Amino acid sequence: MKLSKLFLSLSLVAVSATTLAATAVAPANRIRIWEGSSASFPDSKYSIGTTTAMGTIKTLKSDVDVRTLLTTLNVGTNTGGLDMSRYPGANLSSISFNGSLHQRLSDNQTNNSGQCVAFARSMTGATVSTTWYPGNSLPSYLNINGTVRTDKVLTPGTMIAHFGNKTRYDYNSTTPHVAIFLSWSTNAQGIVDGVNVVDENLAWTIAGNSGSAAGLIQKHKLAWICNVGTSCGLATSTTPSKYHITFFASNYHVVDVR
Repeated sequence: MKLSKLFLSLSLVAVSATTLAATAVAPANRIRIWEGSSASFPDSKYSIGTTTAMGTIKTLKSDVDVRTLLTTLNVGTNTGGLDMSRYPGANLSSISFNGSLHQRLSDNQTNNSGQCVAFARSMTGATVSTTWYPGNSLPSYLNINGTVRTDKVLTPGTMIAHFGNKTRYDYNSTTPHVAIFLSWSTNAQGIVDGVNVVDENLAWTIAGNSGSAAGLIQKHKLAWICNVGTSCGLATSTTPSKYHITFFASNYHVVDVR
């Protein structure tokens, strides 16, 4: 009898530990504005350019229409309305880039630099980043031949992050980044060659766009692996030409919030 109670207690502890972690996923209304549907931001709301590592990058402009949809749910189309209330509270600001104002989103009004964490939290409603832990790796969603598994689905809106060998998300490390998964990118043979995401503060300088700015909100692809040979790795002051490891999707995990 005592042994049965012990097994029951251990089972309840295991279940409790499992239920404490939940993968952060943005609701459909917030994802829809980035997916290219009739309810999403049209290309006219972006500055469009390219980078060698990530290809085409669409950088969100700032105007009344953009700010309204980011902050307010459009009941007619069930789109928009990011969570702007999470501690310490999100704040929209703008910065000049490519000859016009572009949107940024920060965690407070005194620091308007625009952070990837602030954007991801406002998309998903997740708590502070100290509660973020690596969940499933993105490679675990693929078959051995590189195609997408049908028995393990990565939902559009899932928060994904590069943890940089950390056991939890640490924005003080040199390699963290968090993004919102939109879809898989595949080649003509159906092999995954990257993921399409929306994020903030990853690319500052973009070919085809004038100027450089931090904290930009962007839609783009994260290539699956680095395909530019010896220039892959961690960019530093002595090797600035290297492509940063946060540019490549195979380095990412889904974010579990505990």
